[in-house]
Amino acid sequence: MNNSEVINKEKYSQYKHLLRTILNEGVKKEDRTGVGTISMFGYQCRFDLQKGFPIVTEKKTAFKAAITELIWMIGGWMKEERYKGLKRTNIRFLLDNNCKIWTEWPYKAYLQKIEEENKESKDSAERWRKMGRRVRSSIKHILTQTEFEQRIIDNDDFAKKFGDLGPVYQKQWRDFEGKKNHVDQLLTMIQRLKTNPDCRRNLSSYWNPTELNEMLLPPCHLLHQVWTRELTLEERNMQYCLRMNLSVPPNDIRSLDDVDIPKRAISLQMYQRSSDSFLGVPFDWVWYAAFTHILADLTNMVVGDFIWVSGDTHLYLNSLEETNKVLESETFDFPKLNIKRKVEHIEDYKIEDFELIDYKSGPAIRVAVAV
Repeated sequence: MNNSEVINKEKYSQYKHLLRTILNEGVKKEDRTGVGTISMFGYQCRFDLQKGFPIVTEKKTAFKAAITELIWMIGGWMKEERYKGLKRTNIRFLLDNNCKIWTEWPYKAYLQKIEEENKESKDSAERWRKMGRRVRSSIKHILTQTEFEQRIIDNDDFAKKFGDLGPVYQKQWRDFEGKKNHVDQLLTMIQRLKTNPDCRRNLSSYWNPTELNEMLLPPCHLLHQVWTRELTLEERNMQYCLRMNLSVPPNDIRSLDDVDIPKRAISLQMYQRSSDSFLGVPFDWVWYAAFTHILADLTNMVVGDFIWVSGDTHLYLNSLEETNKVLESETFDFPKLNIKRKVEHIEDYKIEDFELIDYKSGPAIRVAVAV
């Protein structure tokens, strides 16, 4: 039975189609983590955000964790006294909100640092002993990952030393350093949407080759571009009826303008160089779909399409059993995203401002992160 025959027998799911395509067309490859992957190159998914919010339904996707990561990258939390002195790439805010998706990388760096220091201490002690000197042990206790996370939450100095990821996503997004000046790509994008919505240069890039070696993990999603179009009168009438809970649209366009009905729709396309299709991709879809809603909300537009484009598209070999469970799971309709309040500035959004309405899914299916 080929892919098209399988798809025709069930509710269509772009996520299942993605997983099947990797399994059927991908090749086995070694990778940086040592886990190994089944990989293919080049894939695209397109979601009409007017028809629902593209969160994976075959398994429970951690919506709050994904929104927490988005709010963390936007960076409004930095204004709070608790985070004074921390870089915008520090994971304390994530851990304060029980989001541990980034802990693996700084914890790995911590282990390497402590093991190096302990080896130096052992070597030094051995040299002193050979000289007949008595030496007090200076071997440091190695924290478990849970202890490591709690220490970052509790200890400012430890958080500064071990909680930072280097100049990753949000450093490049909010504070890209050029030869002559710093650029806040996010605020530049929002301003362009308000003043020049048809600009073809309205994009943000996280890929900075000059700083990759300083990052604990180079960016997997590299850039996103936004595109807008004018709504037709019929589309604006539909928006009016939805807002006013009416079945019949107004007689003239002035009524639409009086209640500030949006005149444009915004779509977003992102490119991802490396896509862990079991663990990472469902997060990325939530992240960018929610971000598209945010941009629409801030600029008085309606959401259009979210397009996801992937380069190295893969499944880790340690997730194949779980992948088959997803393929056997029921597919549900997409829910709706609700942003509970209007804000003036993008940094004013809070995690609790975002909720899903009518989200139905299969159970959570867990697998270890390949670091």
